[in-house]
Amino acid sequence: MSRLWGLTERWGYRGGRLGCARANANAEITAPLSCDFSAGFCEGYGQPRKRVRANMDFERQLSDTESTPPLVYHYTTQRGLLGIVGGANIWATDIRFMNDSAEWKHIYDVVEELFESSASESDSYRELVGEYRADVSKHREPDVYLASFSRDGDKLSQWRAYSQGSGGFSLGFRTSALAEITKPVQFAMKQCVYGRVEQRSLLNQLLSKSLRGEGPFAKMGGAVQFTIFVRFLASSFKHHSFAEEEEWRLVSSAPVSSSAVRFRAGGTTLIPYLEADVSAIENLGLEEIVVGPSPNPEQSASAVELLVKSAGHRGIRVRNSATSYRDW
Repeated sequence: MSRLWGLTERWGYRGGRLGCARANANAEITAPLSCDFSAGFCEGYGQPRKRVRANMDFERQLSDTESTPPLVYHYTTQRGLLGIVGGANIWATDIRFMNDSAEWKHIYDVVEELFESSASESDSYRELVGEYRADVSKHREPDVYLASFSRDGDKLSQWRAYSQGSGGFSLGFRTSALAEITKPVQFAMKQCVYGRVEQRSLLNQLLSKSLRGEGPFAKMGGAVQFTIFVRFLASSFKHHSFAEEEEWRLVSSAPVSSSAVRFRAGGTTLIPYLEADVSAIENLGLEEIVVGPSPNPEQSASAVELLVKSAGHRGIRVRNSATSYRDW
């Protein structure tokens, strides 16, 4: 799996993933403007919104653009295809309502393991770690919306999940285009991290740097800095059982106004989501559409081509899946 997380050399972590944009070695970062902690989160620490917005975009600074795939694929149903191509928006779901019940919570289990491992350390060290634990606990509530993508546009497990007896679709978006979304908020691409060993190693090194007073937010205090790191990573840490998805995520990077939230019917509850607007992006950011396994592949592909043309788009490839799976 390629490595997006480029917080590496700037902060001394080598071999892990942590960011959404390559670090500028000459840039001075004084406060974050990004993903899960956002301008609003920094305001909670006494950082004025105006000052935060004046600083460089944290995520874009940290992304490893050389390892980011040129295309990522969003698997969806017929209804989803019509909504994206016809409605020019991608649904970004509240992270608390994703299909993984441990979303957002997973990272806090790993963090707690780190804190528990300090039991054999000195009293002063344990006291300091206690301050970190208290700060992390105070800022656990998520305010994050995301849409899921995969590196692979023709994956059997994904077709099984999204075909639903009526044919699924895999929409290949240019990652560079997705970074242009600004309505209703700015979004950023993040790669999921699945391995427990890698997750713990990454957090342990970031904890160590914070304890030493090193890092881009050290002036805000070590505990605050570590909490920022945890919240930044929380939307990308997943259980290893989901690793086959090779997931990349389009994640909201600013506080969300309640007026921007929409709702759709779910299996047992209403699902809050945002409509990420791609109308201003050429061809909606789409490079190709893969038509999933179907009893009528040629007819299905022809219908998609007509849909794309009727929506006024040109140059979007349409092809059929090479997978021999069928559920009809």
